[in-house]
Amino acid sequence: MICEQWPDDASAREIARILNPGRGMVIGRDSIRRKLAGEGGLNFLPAEVAEGWTLARRPKAEGAGDWTHQYGAADNSATSGEALSGATATTDLTVQWVGRPGADFGIDRQSRMPAPLSANGRLFHQGMNRLAALNAGNGAVLWSLEIPDLRRLNVPRDSANWCADDDVLYVAVGGEAWILDAETGERKEALTARDASQESDWGYIAKVGDRLIGSTTEPESGYKAYWTKAMWFDGKAGSQGTAKVCSDSLFAYAPHSKVKSWTYRNGAILNSTIAARDGRVVFVESRNRDLPKRGQLSGSELWKDQFLVALDVKSGRKLWEQPIDTEDGSITFYLQMSDDAILITASNTAYHFATYDPETGKPLWQKSNPWPDDHHSGHIQHPVILNGVIYLQPNGYDLTTGEIVTTKMGARSGCHTYIGARDALIYRGAGRRVAMWDTKEETVTAWDRLRPSCWLSLIPANGMLLVPEGGGGCSCGNWMETSIGFAPLKLLEIGEPKKGDGE
Repeated sequence: MICEQWPDDASAREIARILNPGRGMVIGRDSIRRKLAGEGGLNFLPAEVAEGWTLARRPKAEGAGDWTHQYGAADNSATSGEALSGATATTDLTVQWVGRPGADFGIDRQSRMPAPLSANGRLFHQGMNRLAALNAGNGAVLWSLEIPDLRRLNVPRDSANWCADDDVLYVAVGGEAWILDAETGERKEALTARDASQESDWGYIAKVGDRLIGSTTEPESGYKAYWTKAMWFDGKAGSQGTAKVCSDSLFAYAPHSKVKSWTYRNGAILNSTIAARDGRVVFVESRNRDLPKRGQLSGSELWKDQFLVALDVKSGRKLWEQPIDTEDGSITFYLQMSDDAILITASNTAYHFATYDPETGKPLWQKSNPWPDDHHSGHIQHPVILNGVIYLQPNGYDLTTGEIVTTKMGARSGCHTYIGARDALIYRGAGRRVAMWDTKEETVTAWDRLRPSCWLSLIPANGMLLVPEGGGGCSCGNWMETSIGFAPLKLLEIGEPKKGDGE
């Protein structure tokens, strides 16, 4: 925002209210500095635009986080570190903006597509072979792209096709990773997954430190079909849509390089298990040589000759590997990382936890619990690791021991999975509404007539709860089919004006 003459009633609080925290700035005459500097809510910085002008920026919200990968960070924890300014209930939040995209942007109920992303004050959202970038603070559309080969569905049996950092959106399209300028959408580069000897699609994608991590899959291995009930991807073992997308290699690109810095190739790597944290990338692979050479795998053969493997992100050097024998993940099979444990969650006729030491891969503890239900995603839920607790409906489990610490999780209703802010779980609750469960008070609040998608379409990031539209086409109620950004009420309390001349 640029303004030469300021209204007499202008205040730092009002200016800060309309600026995106951490991103929005205002440029004005130096005289405004003396008037506003003492009020709070703005950081004043030297302006280089011209003599006699000053620049003010609204600081990033305290405790704000980014949602840069499918499940928050590359560790798949389903959390982002976002504090939401302490908000633990829907009543702690208010509508900051309402706008695009609407229901016609996406696919009916979203078909378990990749989650939205948010980094550096921007929100990214995928639809039907298209993506859009928004200003996370006010919902303004920054740019959009139509990409015929973009679509990737059934993420619970695969991995997402994009990730982000402060400046770049990385998108897997066919056999390439497109490097897009996050502010403009301009394609800066296209890196290839292919080796000289074979055609491959780019499967898994993550930005870990300064490395771009990718994997190769057989061409057309990802799920793309979305018509008919089977493409809801809610089936049991052996049903259409339960096969796991697997990669035949994992690799990395260093900054500003068009040549892979390392490649790992051994068994069939399950894309839903690839995770990265603390300089290592971890995954489960099957080294069963009887597996067919195709990108989607299922059946008992996939669960033979399993290995848990850790590689150094920068060099690709194998840090350790351990043979493992988990419950078969015939419905879903997830891996998550934390400082204390690597967690594998397999679903077949129940949920089965298995944890491993992050430093050695040696087993720690195992536990099984029944599904809350066997439909509408009750049997394919992705756990949340938050504040040392594993949350998987209906319980919370101590990450280090497996002991149950709560049985009072807010009950899910419908297909969405849970995600975590610092002090709350956010999910699709009673009446299929967007709900929040306070992890300390164990209380539930919800918004009427607002629902998420059939997997993951809302994220806590940028100091806000961002809810781009993902539920259009669902027949389970009457919903507002629009995108909304919620801001914590506390975030809008910029502070009372202070006495003094503002110097």
